Amino acid sequence: MSLELAKMYPGLKFVVQDTEATIAQAREIWQTEHMDYLQSRVTLMAHDFFKENPVKGADAYVLRCVLCVPFHTITFTATI
Repeated sequence: MSLELAKMYPGLKFVVQDTEATIAQAREIWQTEHMDYLQSRVTLMAHDFFKENPVKGADAYVLRCVLCVPFHTITFTATI
């Protein structure tokens, strides 16, 4: 999705966030197939969705497949 958006909007920069494993896989693909975007407009960043996002002040945030994680893999902490 980010590649398509980057092609449509050449003036925008993108930060793609996902799990460590997914970003590692994405980095391999982007480095071999889309290095020009990676060098100038796209940043790949591992991030834990349950922690504060380090990216602040973006003009737009796109959330995609946020709940695609199997529900049984999420650990919840009870608060009383």
